[in-house]
Amino acid sequence: MANGHSPVSPSKSTGRHFYLLLALLILLGSATIRIVRLDDTPLYLDEATHVMRAEQVVTQGDIYAGIVADKALFPMVLAIFKPLGPEGPFLGRMISVWAGLIGVAGCIALGKSLGSTRVGLLAGLICAMLPVTVFHERQVLVDPLKAAFTTLCILLIVWMAKKPRVWQGVLLGAALAGAYLTKISSLFFFVLPLIGIPMLSRQKSKLWRALAISVGAIALGALISYEVYQMAARDGVEPVQEHTSTTRIRLLTWNEDETQEALKRDLGNMADFTRAYIGWPMLGLSALSLAWIVLDKKRWELLYLWVPAGAFTVGLLLIQTDLWTLPARYFQSSFAPLIVLAVIALDTGIEIITDWQPQFAPWVLGLLVGIITIPALGIDWAIIHDIDTAPLAKGDRDLYVVGLTAGHAYKEAAEDLLAIWEAGDGRPLNTMTYEGFYWQTTVHLVLQPQIRWRKPSSGRTSKTAAIMSSFC
Repeated sequence: MANGHSPVSPSKSTGRHFYLLLALLILLGSATIRIVRLDDTPLYLDEATHVMRAEQVVTQGDIYAGIVADKALFPMVLAIFKPLGPEGPFLGRMISVWAGLIGVAGCIALGKSLGSTRVGLLAGLICAMLPVTVFHERQVLVDPLKAAFTTLCILLIVWMAKKPRVWQGVLLGAALAGAYLTKISSLFFFVLPLIGIPMLSRQKSKLWRALAISVGAIALGALISYEVYQMAARDGVEPVQEHTSTTRIRLLTWNEDETQEALKRDLGNMADFTRAYIGWPMLGLSALSLAWIVLDKKRWELLYLWVPAGAFTVGLLLIQTDLWTLPARYFQSSFAPLIVLAVIALDTGIEIITDWQPQFAPWVLGLLVGIITIPALGIDWAIIHDIDTAPLAKGDRDLYVVGLTAGHAYKEAAEDLLAIWEAGDGRPLNTMTYEGFYWQTTVHLVLQPQIRWRKPSSGRTSKTAAIMSSFC
């Protein structure tokens, strides 16, 4: 070259643009949506429970505190950051933010692996701002962490089907164990490699190698999970049996009127949160994928994504929740594959339009992406601005804002208790709580700047112990 410079190859330039856009999507999903006003909402009941269990790990050495509810991992992870004071909820919610960013990156990688660079970036964009992910990835919940592990599982299976490597199997085994130890409902994903790899493998030699590695991965994940439960049992900690009881499987009582009514109720709740957080355009694109499957356009890629997006959802519906509402967060592992599924369906349609009328394709793409993302950003802003007035699904409004499990009243009760104790002569206060939710008041009390959890020591009593001396 006359100017002495080497030309930049198109592939390298495209790669740079891809990673730049990936970084911008990660920034959009974190700093501008998930982190702003992160500690503004009072702790919901389950959030308080996870903070309390993490505090138990730190102050009492009860490392398996979460295993009683089959949620062993989250308290261990949160305990690393020692959430012993007002910073506790922010630290716990940041774990969900980080998990959400793994979900965004996972959607990008999954879309790129099964579709194209455009599919990956569009999937990442939608995942970064879809209200059903944003809402729950701003809470101290186990579901975002579980979804991060399961999304990684879905992605690793794709990679293994294309080019199987032992290291992928090791990562897959660790991800399966991480998902199961975060929440027991992830058990379904242990069979996904045996379903997905035959769907996606194109060469028999790679198929058998990938299957062999995946069997090892499943065994590794099961072994890690089993050993954690065994160590907890030796420490005297075991899960509550009702969490794994076969009486909760609706197929066993399918003909009973009570089961039918409960299923209708759950389907109604699902329709409500789908309308509020996912939107009918996304579901329309998912339905469009069924047409592409029939026409053999991206058939196996779409069928593979339907397994975690559809079968996992149906599986949860066939388990009795014993709740009057069905929280959207239960289905969080379905959201990443659902998003990629919808975007592949959209992209396939755009390719057909391009072959037919290329001048219309960019306009149709922009219109459909706008129909999905613009309302989503409006709901995201409402959630961040004021959760009390945000357009939540009815069941979620009762859970997180106005119901018995919402945090507002407990926060006020904790502030009142602290003021009463500080105005008194220092004697312990005996308190009564309804439905046994005493730890929610306790955790909100610890969130006051004057209070911090302390490790038990002879001759000393923390302010928390002095105020919250007994409950009934």
